Amino acid sequence: MRSHATPKIVVAVMAKAPIPGEAKTRLGAEIGSGMAAMVYRAFLLDTLDVIDAAGSVLGLVGRLLVAPNARHADQLRLLAGDAWLIVTQSRSGLMGGIADAFDAGFARGADVVAVADADSPLALRECLADCLAVAREHDVGLGPTADGGYYLITARAEARRHLAELLLGVAFDSATIAAATVERARRLGLTVGLGPAGFDVDTRSDLLDLAARLDALPIGILGRSQKAIARTNDLGRASANGHAERALPFDPAAAPPLP
Repeated sequence: MRSHATPKIVVAVMAKAPIPGEAKTRLGAEIGSGMAAMVYRAFLLDTLDVIDAAGSVLGLVGRLLVAPNARHADQLRLLAGDAWLIVTQSRSGLMGGIADAFDAGFARGADVVAVADADSPLALRECLADCLAVAREHDVGLGPTADGGYYLITARAEARRHLAELLLGVAFDSATIAAATVERARRLGLTVGLGPAGFDVDTRSDLLDLAARLDALPIGILGRSQKAIARTNDLGRASANGHAERALPFDPAAAPPLP
């Protein structure tokens, strides 16, 4: 019999430090690695703000940033506030990191753990509450994206013993990972729910799409992301005028905070 008490929820964010050439590499191939890292930094900080703002309303009892290694963890500590605990993953690869994120969340007494990506602040702003509602009713929940992936995955404590088998030991295709995860979860006897579809950014076209969506928001909402995208537009104009080399260099670690 399930308890109707408010569940204890931990949110973990899978994050890299905004290092050129290591963050948003697909986007970097189109707009330059420095600019892609700057955009990612803005997305990451807006993501943390969205979760911080939702914390008291949604009953979050913990917030984790899961880094791929110690070098990234050290840089993330400089960006994240004191409310965020930095965890360095022990397993390899993204799926290993997600499994580690679940372990870290449940180790802190969570009834539900939600693991989100670091670069979908709009999806989290619009869909986090709905995804956590799904998480309360299903062993596993996904926030799917249009490209076949997901921006968030949740699990209840009752499903914890199945998560390694769900997530590890298979080479997922990014174009079908959401559907494959649903199928694997059901084969393990887990109930699965889907939250609202979200939006992520991997290409310049995605970035322009996001810019249009952000323009519809009130001024100041996801402001860092809006300003970062505007800077990429400045880069495009500079490139068209033959000044791309002056516009490309950018060190996000040394840049002042985007207000």
